[in-house]
Amino acid sequence: IYDSLGFYGVALGCSALDIPLDDERLAQVWSALNERHAVVYLHPGVGIAGVTGCADFHLAPDYVSPAEIAVAASRLIATSHLDRYPGITVVLATLGGSVPFLARRFDRGLRQDAPEVHAALGGSVVPHFRRFFYDTSVPEEPAMLRAAKETFGADRIVLGTDYARPGASCLHAVKYVEDSPYLTEDEKRAVLDSNAHSFL
Repeated sequence: IYDSLGFYGVALGCSALDIPLDDERLAQVWSALNERHAVVYLHPGVGIAGVTGCADFHLAPDYVSPAEIAVAASRLIATSHLDRYPGITVVLATLGGSVPFLARRFDRGLRQDAPEVHAALGGSVVPHFRRFFYDTSVPEEPAMLRAAKETFGADRIVLGTDYARPGASCLHAVKYVEDSPYLTEDEKRAVLDSNAHSFL
């Protein structure tokens, strides 16, 4: 289907049946995507019921989903998964969830608990987060653009929205970028247009 329909890529959850995406049981999927130089869009929401009390008040999507996507991305880095499949471009939804705020905390934790893995990654995981692209589907949180820009750079940010439904306007997603005090005018133009051209 992928080939016959001319897809650019696929959307995946951050796990599959409680299996992390870097699990060897999914290697055949990743190999097929790598051969096609696919874009893989990771979106949270698969395993967001695992925190006590999160089922109420919209807490799971608001707080657990950002952790879910950060964990998936961090595992892809820690297991050198991106090196195994260099033909794949990974785009993370919602500016990478918790990544912009906690990447350096993860760097310290990995250095503490798995120093050999940390050393194999060149002594810091933070630069490896630049291997992803990040969409802007978090218009409620203006400061996330600043954190994202400082963590992995404005050139890794692409326009995105969680509200691309029939009859709904996506102009709020554009306005989120255009109104940001944290991006220069050139960076705004890149986020809204040219950054995505590097992989589409």
